[in-house]
Amino acid sequence: MANAMSELDRLIEAVEAGTATTMLFEDALGAAIPSADGWAELAYHGSLDAAKALHEGLLGKGCHFNLMEDEDAGGYHAEVYLNDWRHGGSSDPARAWLLTILRAYRDSNQAEGAR
Repeated sequence: MANAMSELDRLIEAVEAGTATTMLFEDALGAAIPSADGWAELAYHGSLDAAKALHEGLLGKGCHFNLMEDEDAGGYHAEVYLNDWRHGGSSDPARAWLLTILRAYRDSNQAEGAR
């Protein structure tokens, strides 16, 4: 599990930097749930539908989110609530949402591992 989390951290950094690759998506999310890596990569490239599918698949339909325009966040700011708020900003709304999903997923897995 620790290795998967480091892969997820690398993916989050690459998404923030705009340097994510197919291999990073596969390494970090390939075993999470079916299609998670594909949805994440599509969201990275701007698909809000894929971001929604990833959100529901990894975090559940009951996990709340907000997406808004925000010049200070680079264009868009997203928030996901899963036991606490996670935030992400990007020039692309799907990528901002993707960042918050990945952070919430990482943090929820780390919390489960601490139990």
